Amino acid sequence: MPSSRKERVANIIKRELSKIISKEFDFPEGLVTITFLSSDENLNQAKVGVSVFPSEHGELAIKELQKNEKFFYRKLLKSLRLRTIPKIFFILDRGPESGAQVEKLLLNE
Repeated sequence: MPSSRKERVANIIKRELSKIISKEFDFPEGLVTITFLSSDENLNQAKVGVSVFPSEHGELAIKELQKNEKFFYRKLLKSLRLRTIPKIFFILDRGPESGAQVEKLLLNE
C-alpha cells in the first residue's frame, strides 16, 4: 500500500535535513543524528528528533540547531521542490541513550 503524501514528504525532508546537518553543520562536541521527523497534517510544522553522542552535549546541540533553524529552512527551500517547507522544531530524542542503558544493564546481570 502506498504511503500518504505527508509520510513521503516527511521522509524527503528528513533525508535532506540529515544531509545538510552532516555536511554543513559544524558541531565539534559530538555527533548529531536525526532519529525521526513528524509533521502535522498540513505540513506546516515538523518536529525533528535529534540524538547526540556523547549524550551530555545533547542540550547544547539542540540550542545550536534551534539557533540555526532559518539556515536549515533556507537550505531545504533551495534543495527541495515543494511549495511550502514546514517550520522545524528540534527536540532531543533520548531513546537511543535509554536503549543503550537497558542493554548495559542486561549484559551486566
